[in-house]
Amino acid sequence: MKKFYFLCCFLFIVVFVGCEFYGGGSKVQIGDIVLSDGRVVPVEHYSFWKRIYEPVGVVVGVSGNNAMMMGLYKSSNSMSWAPRDTFGYNTKFVEIQASRFGSVETGYNFSGDLIGRDNWLAVCNSDREGVLEPKNYPAFYFAYNYGSDFYYLNSEFNNGWYLPSVSELYAVFENKEVLQKSLNAVGGFDFGNNWYWSSSQAYSANEGVYGVSFIKGEVINVYKYCPAGYVIVFHDLNLHEF
Repeated sequence: MKKFYFLCCFLFIVVFVGCEFYGGGSKVQIGDIVLSDGRVVPVEHYSFWKRIYEPVGVVVGVSGNNAMMMGLYKSSNSMSWAPRDTFGYNTKFVEIQASRFGSVETGYNFSGDLIGRDNWLAVCNSDREGVLEPKNYPAFYFAYNYGSDFYYLNSEFNNGWYLPSVSELYAVFENKEVLQKSLNAVGGFDFGNNWYWSSSQAYSANEGVYGVSFIKGEVINVYKYCPAGYVIVFHDLNLHEF
């Protein structure tokens, strides 16, 4: 009986250690699953951890002990970035401008606005009254309300979701197959043949921002009023030890 007990304990420890993240960003990879307590596990170990914690995201980028994750849900409907006749539509937000270089065939590179984390703050600083109305910035508000809309209340993931920059969004497309596999494993959304809004303002015109088509990966300069873009959201992730 004692041998059986110790064997069971040993097997549990092996499974537990094998599935757990112990810190150090090098262990975390794109496509790993982020759980509700901040724990990060490989997709192949998720079936064990789902009995204990809810999934909240999928890792889309890693840098040292920091990472970014993507939310498990996209907007259920397409929406505009900023409707016609609003301050946001007619304004060039200089702080969040980006440039693209390349093509679908060669791939794209970007300069200027590379991280979308503070882009909503830049818009708020420019349009202090307009940003109080969700209808003026539908794509940003989907990201802003994501935590509460998807029931992450009273957790570290209630706030802090943001609309990715064009560079971040294009990186999602580049890893589309890996990320879709992980999303499928946790019951997340399907990228489909949609295009998605970034938070990056184009240099070319006040009315233009960048979107990324997930059919072939084309980076498109879109009028802000266009109601056909979907939204996915990002969140910073501190890779701490357990």
